[in-house]
Amino acid sequence: MIEQDVAKHYCGRSTDLEEKILQALQKSGKDLNNLVWTDLGGLDEFHLRKREATVEMAELLNLQPETRILDAGSGLGGPSRYLASEFGCHITGIDLSGTFCNVARSFARRFGLDDRLSYQQGSVLELPFQDDSFDVVWTQHVSMNIGNKTGFFTELARVLKPDGMLACYDIIAGTGVPIDFPVPWAETEKISFLASAEEQKQAITYSGLKILSWDDKSQEALAWLEIAQEKLREEKELPQSHKVFRGEGFSEVMSNLVRNFQSGRTRVVQIIGRKPVS
Repeated sequence: MIEQDVAKHYCGRSTDLEEKILQALQKSGKDLNNLVWTDLGGLDEFHLRKREATVEMAELLNLQPETRILDAGSGLGGPSRYLASEFGCHITGIDLSGTFCNVARSFARRFGLDDRLSYQQGSVLELPFQDDSFDVVWTQHVSMNIGNKTGFFTELARVLKPDGMLACYDIIAGTGVPIDFPVPWAETEKISFLASAEEQKQAITYSGLKILSWDDKSQEALAWLEIAQEKLREEKELPQSHKVFRGEGFSEVMSNLVRNFQSGRTRVVQIIGRKPVS
């Protein structure tokens, strides 16, 4: 039931999602007959600092063309398209939203990346893959919607090959004081499950993964958010991309997000881990 609510939160408002995205791109001045994958900009990355955060994490992983990656919570496929384009990796995405998977597949075909990218609908708590299948498991802004953190990281560890890498970029709880809603990942506390730093670390280590680095990116995220909020105020109208996904309520979401980070009630961390060989 919770997973259905999560899927509805992210794409329940969106019918004909791909067409709406293409219309937004056209209104922003893009030529739909000559689109390249970078034209999507931040529209296809649902996490703080968007492409900047994706690039930072990818640079820590020594990715090669033969690297096989699982993108757990792949959304519209923005990060996976970057990884396939820049490193030649093969990426399998899984997401609760069938709509997101369909759009991601369509964009993979549109940009000639479908030989390296595949997407399927499913739960990250019950991954439909064999043990030891991937060299890297990659996840960005997913565990905030998952109450069973131990189950989540245990599943990621199960499908990861020995000596394989975990790359995780997620929002966690800060001070422990309740946050202001709505936020990008939840309208109310019903589908929001922020773990403390200690709880997140415990879930990862319980799964058998070893944490190699834990980098708090909250200050960078807050600076990025404040710039984005100021730009919204100056433009006095929501960008087409925000209208596609959030409608006119986005300004309130942005204000809450900034306030939660300013007060330390939310934090964002970049985590690199490894699955031991034995």
